[in-house]
Amino acid sequence: MRTGDLTLVSTKNIDLTNTRVDAKNGKRVTGEDCQTNILGIPLGLPTLQTAIDRALEIGGGNIMLDEAAYVKNDSYILFGKHCIIAEGAVINTSVK
Repeated sequence: MRTGDLTLVSTKNIDLTNTRVDAKNGKRVTGEDCQTNILGIPLGLPTLQTAIDRALEIGGGNIMLDEAAYVKNDSYILFGKHCIIAEGAVINTSVK
């Protein structure tokens, strides 16, 4: 299930005063954070921040453009998995 759309997002402290953002160099990546539940009892809660951090790490950048957030739940008889997924174009900002 799609839960949100963000134009520009980062979990890093970035000074955008003298930076140039070039969206053409962005690489589309996906990051996710998943937690397991056993017999319906969650063993933790996934976070959007962790999903974005993982996507930034995979893409080798510090800003994600056109980010879409998704929630995915898989349930089986004894256990299940709850995931938050962040997908977008990852870029590095550069100083002018």
